Amino acid sequence: VKVNVISSMVDTVTAKIAKMKPKVTFLTSGGDFSSQQTAQKLNKFMLGAFYSNKVHMLHQEGFRDAAIFDVGAIKHYIDGDRIVSERCLPTELYTDPIDSLYGSPRSLYQVKFVHKDMLGLMFPGKTAMINTARSQLDRTINMEDADKYVAVVEAWHLKTGRDGKDGRHVICVDSGVLVDEKYTKDYFPFTFFRWATRGVGFWGQSLAERLTGNQIEINKMLRIIQKSFHLGSAFKVFLEYGSRVAKEQLNNEIGSIVYYSGQKPDFYVPQTVHPGRAERPSCSRWPPCRARRERR
Repeated sequence: VKVNVISSMVDTVTAKIAKMKPKVTFLTSGGDFSSQQTAQKLNKFMLGAFYSNKVHMLHQEGFRDAAIFDVGAIKHYIDGDRIVSERCLPTELYTDPIDSLYGSPRSLYQVKFVHKDMLGLMFPGKTAMINTARSQLDRTINMEDADKYVAVVEAWHLKTGRDGKDGRHVICVDSGVLVDEKYTKDYFPFTFFRWATRGVGFWGQSLAERLTGNQIEINKMLRIIQKSFHLGSAFKVFLEYGSRVAKEQLNNEIGSIVYYSGQKPDFYVPQTVHPGRAERPSCSRWPPCRARRERR
């Protein structure tokens, strides 16, 4: 017997809240005709970019991750002349506890396992370094080509102040650095979702975490009900010693006749689980039903 309240709640809020499609709109305030035409073209461009990247589906997945994990994240980056958006697993992101104490870390790290062939296409000049990189996958994972995957660490460090020049973007493996460049933006290239914020730290509080206590109590109650059904699911027959009743006469035949002499057998069906609450009143006396009937 199982009642997964957390799964039902996550599916419900995702279907109800995350169904809204995000949209970016460019508006002009007192602009001329040329500026209005440019804004309309930018609106069409953003609709096409959202459609090609499946941003609506990605935001639904990110919202569901925020309800299950401590944060949901959608990563945005530029690949050639294209804007690319992809889902980022919350288990891939890391921050320093002291740096993120007030919720605004200056450094963010992403650890992702990438196939060496795909990584070689992304960085054609670093093929030798990629091939010598060791696989960081757990050896207990049953994968034939586990050695072909390598842990890639991508890190962002925000600049200090508006005029700071210490911002950095680095991509590396354990055998060397693939990318080391300046990072001039004052934000990370992610869209973050949190079901609820915490008083301390960067990570949020998920819906699943808030419902953990309720789920544990429901599991305890269902376990008791299951044991009660297992112990008291079969009826009992009380047969007095000395009564002349044959066991063969106690069967499931329709209209069977049981002959006895002396004390007759007593059939007892135990109540496995106590109702625990009052029964709902009949529909004729229930106020909402009576009010609807009177209105008719």
